[in-house]
Amino acid sequence: MLHSDANNMHSDSSATDTHAVRGPERADAEVRRFQFGALAGECAGFTFDKNHRIVTVCVKASRSELILIDPATLSVLDRFEIPARQGTYRAVFALRIDSIFLDTSGGSYFYLDHEGRAVVATADRRILRIKQVRTSEGPRFVLDREYSLAEHVPGDCPKRPDLAAKAPGCDKVTTALPDWQGLIWFVTRKGRVGTLDPESSRIQVIRLKGEEIQNSFAVAEDGVYLVTDKALYRLAASAKTGKPGIVWREAYDRGTRRKIGQVAQGSGTTPTLLDSRYVAIADNAEPRINALVYRRQARPGESRLICKVPVFETDRSATDNSFVGFGRSLIVENNSGYRHAFTTNNPVGGILRIDIRPDESGCDIVWQNPAISPSTVLKMSRESRLIYAYTVEAHPIRRDLWSLTTIDFHTGRTVLSIPVGRGMRLDNNWGSIALGPEPGTALIGTLSGFVQVRDR
Repeated sequence: MLHSDANNMHSDSSATDTHAVRGPERADAEVRRFQFGALAGECAGFTFDKNHRIVTVCVKASRSELILIDPATLSVLDRFEIPARQGTYRAVFALRIDSIFLDTSGGSYFYLDHEGRAVVATADRRILRIKQVRTSEGPRFVLDREYSLAEHVPGDCPKRPDLAAKAPGCDKVTTALPDWQGLIWFVTRKGRVGTLDPESSRIQVIRLKGEEIQNSFAVAEDGVYLVTDKALYRLAASAKTGKPGIVWREAYDRGTRRKIGQVAQGSGTTPTLLDSRYVAIADNAEPRINALVYRRQARPGESRLICKVPVFETDRSATDNSFVGFGRSLIVENNSGYRHAFTTNNPVGGILRIDIRPDESGCDIVWQNPAISPSTVLKMSRESRLIYAYTVEAHPIRRDLWSLTTIDFHTGRTVLSIPVGRGMRLDNNWGSIALGPEPGTALIGTLSGFVQVRDR
């Protein structure tokens, strides 16, 4: 169980993408860059230890690293090498760059546990638990425990990237998160769902046959909520054996194709848990996707689905980022038209708010903002009620202007846009935003590392 709201890419175990701390609010905020690669080397998600230091995993073709960073100076305090994704080597060698950005495995999703240890699901089918120790030379990462998943997750992946998705002996671990029973749950690209008892090292796995998992999942006291390319699930572990089991399954409209703006054909959202009663995802319907809200606990004979709200424009509607969840409200971002940083994109844009009616008779769109946030995991400050997006204004010759933009939760009005810079290296490329840990600060994952924006 994650106690903080800065312990994984989606902030907390409910995947609300909200933070208690305020973010930048000044037009003259300072912008600083951390570069992991000269061109490509993205730090996609951020967590913060008890000393407010930045803990992130940065990934590029040659290597991946868990990095500890001083938030005041952006100096690297220590590094821990993570196994590189084999698929990245194959894709670069075969000049199939698109396939790199369709792979969510390899450590971009990670979390800090209740003792501040980084838990990372790696490309070589292990779960690593990495702690910090104090030394005379400063803090250092040390491997605390490692668990092999090789007996349960096949890793016979072909050398040709175009065959990797079809190979029966090739699977990849997407992410791992803890539950309320002390188990570590993990999921794989090809529909495997497992639990790991970190004390006994016992591993239990089930297979959701014919289904793929590209996103992270949400965890609450009543179970684990995950979405495949075909359905939304609530699962729970057996109190006796720890084996995962399906509590309920809700199929959704997965459409007929993978839209431009999504990693896979199917929902691109990690489930968002709201108000202890609801779970929300997007489908992949055509010509417009829908925001779907379900009851987590439905009474006998009661429909689990509360509402199905079509969003954005006809044939210009797609999302591969989770909703922001706050109270009875959802914030939805349109990613239609965005592929990745190494190609020409035509993002449509649009961010909107949906509210669940108090009587649960449906949901309503409250406002829509035209901001173009092509691929960002949005965040919101619960204190200031400002939504943070990473927006773009297109310019010729790949000189797009990127800005950190704030939107008022209540009205949908754009409050402020802080220019970050121009060019492809500042493309967000499916990375996330994180607020904090100091008030007035935001981190944004970019193609070549990350950007820190902080009030002066």
